[in-house]
Amino acid sequence: MSRPSWMAAAAALLACVSVGTAQPQFRSEVDLVLLTVTVTDREGRPVVGLGPGDFDVFEDAQRQSVALVAVDTVPLDVMLLIDASGSMKDRLPVVRQATQRVVSMLRPGDRASVAGFTHIVRVLTEFTDDRRALGAALEALAPHGRTALYDALYVVLKGWRLPAPRAQVRRRALVVLTDGDDTTSLNTHDEIMDLARGIDVAVYAVSLPPHEPPLDGRPGARPVLPPTLRQADFELNALTRETGGRAYRAVSSRELTDLYDHIVRDLSHQYTLGYVSTDTRRDGRFRGLTVRIPSNPGAVIRTRAGYYAPGGRPAGVSTPAHRPAAVTAAGARAR
Repeated sequence: MSRPSWMAAAAALLACVSVGTAQPQFRSEVDLVLLTVTVTDREGRPVVGLGPGDFDVFEDAQRQSVALVAVDTVPLDVMLLIDASGSMKDRLPVVRQATQRVVSMLRPGDRASVAGFTHIVRVLTEFTDDRRALGAALEALAPHGRTALYDALYVVLKGWRLPAPRAQVRRRALVVLTDGDDTTSLNTHDEIMDLARGIDVAVYAVSLPPHEPPLDGRPGARPVLPPTLRQADFELNALTRETGGRAYRAVSSRELTDLYDHIVRDLSHQYTLGYVSTDTRRDGRFRGLTVRIPSNPGAVIRTRAGYYAPGGRPAGVSTPAHRPAAVTAAGARAR
């Protein structure tokens, strides 16, 4: 399905959800639930050629009717969030080369943004399809300072919190690279998880060790990580699973190009599913999502774990209390 055809089909579906009016009236911005779904085999190769009849979607264990399936046609917004702390100084040339793979895969209609983070976030270019501007932004990364990963994730995810207008349905992905555990953020992992659950953004995380750790002595063994980095890996894995992305742990910067190629392959072969929820309540509660492919039980399916229903957040659901600052390319602080 071409991109114009996808948008026309989405508009037709939206028009069907309201009746009894001369003009289509949309009940809310989440009547049409959109899922970005990545399907691979167990070797990580994309599974292609699937249609609406191949997917079973369950919302809180209730089966939903899949009305739309778009394949590789919904435009993509991808943010490259890069650790620019002082320890990254010698690695930045390789980082620029690896992240350029994502810029190179952009197709017509796709956009990317580049941001670096230390104890603040510096947005080096807003979302654009200008590859030259994106390359210049990567070159502008200047290492210094400390690593505040969760504050950076808070700033970026907060910027994506409001849904895009209906006429601008887009896939959204965040690719974050860091080389150390977070010891300076005000925001916590739990707060970032809660924020991410309310936003349809697939988070991909690539972690480098702050230095080459010792091997444990076994043939082909991976480096032995200190407890703080093992905990950081656990938390990033939880975040990426929750959002439909994936986490990678690199032994050294030499692996970065291959890892970013994996991410590019994911982003280049995705399905966008659309359905209108059978649950019409406006209770603001989290609704769990499950996607299955009965015809291919061995497929590896990744998508977001759920979404918040329309309406106010129910009592007891927390929101991040801290407001770290971001710095735009022009140097103005934003909150």
